[in-house]
Amino acid sequence: MNDPVIAYEKTPKKRTRRKLAVLFLLLAALGFVGMLAYQYATTKKPLGEIGALPWVPSGVAKKPPHYLYSIYGLGRPMGVARSGDQVFITDLGEQKAVLVFDSDGKLVNTLAPPGVTDWMPVYVATDRDGNVYVSDRLRATIDIFGADGSYRGGFLEFGVPEEEWQPLALAFDREGNLYVSLIAPGAHQIAVFSPDGLLKVRFGKEGSQPGQFWFPNGLAVDDRGNIYVADSNNGRVQAFGAEGNLMFVIGRGSDEGGLSMPRGIAVDGQNRLFVVDTVAYEVKVFDVSRARPRLLYTFGAGGIGDGQFFFPNGLTLDSSSRIYVTDRENARVQVWGY
Repeated sequence: MNDPVIAYEKTPKKRTRRKLAVLFLLLAALGFVGMLAYQYATTKKPLGEIGALPWVPSGVAKKPPHYLYSIYGLGRPMGVARSGDQVFITDLGEQKAVLVFDSDGKLVNTLAPPGVTDWMPVYVATDRDGNVYVSDRLRATIDIFGADGSYRGGFLEFGVPEEEWQPLALAFDREGNLYVSLIAPGAHQIAVFSPDGLLKVRFGKEGSQPGQFWFPNGLAVDDRGNIYVADSNNGRVQAFGAEGNLMFVIGRGSDEGGLSMPRGIAVDGQNRLFVVDTVAYEVKVFDVSRARPRLLYTFGAGGIGDGQFFFPNGLTLDSSSRIYVTDRENARVQVWGY
């Protein structure tokens, strides 16, 4: 005799767990679709380029950096750049040279053009091959040194009239293009040169209207080719697209954080824009991942102690997220990190 088949009815508790599991999966799927839609709306990337992990907007930092140490043995440091494990600092003190320090803060070299007695090095930048470019406002030139410290001569620009060639701020992008701010009377502007020295783009003029400049002292370029200009005497930072079209302005006393006299400037891979505010004795950091920039935090304060500034001027970043700030009147470069 066959055993009877007994049908077991699912208990209410089992049915509830199953419904909750289905509901959780549906909510998770909707959440993932929502994240994809949000990322597409903000980045405009094709869906095939959007990752499966939740996307977090770049440029969002939890806290400001902290003071690490200082590089001494300087007179009046102005500009600073990094290449490999070396730090290049322009010094307008008695030495009037580019002082080269290793990663431990030890002086390893001094750069100056041979036979020049009236050199006035202001800003410095390094290209992807380790060559060092130095702007000399007094001689209206850009001197070039090789990665080994040898003098390579002056930068031969093409496309800028001689009377307008008064270079100040310098920067390179990842393609090797050189960005230069020019401060000839009536022609304060930005010029972009190819790695071959050919003029690609030139824009701006002296003035205080949007897109105009008054002694631009800082330049930075992000991975998208956007150009950030510390428009110093206008008390603002202006951001431009690769072709020179104005994107946004962070102004003096604006809602985005407010600036007084911006000088050194740099941008990192997390869309954080670092701006030295010289007369405020601090560095302001902005999130520039969106159309409207947002102040994340500031660091530094006026004074002579560690972590304090007295008319800071230049700024650069390295691959380890360290921040180098020329603390001009304290005769040192401060190094900060996360």
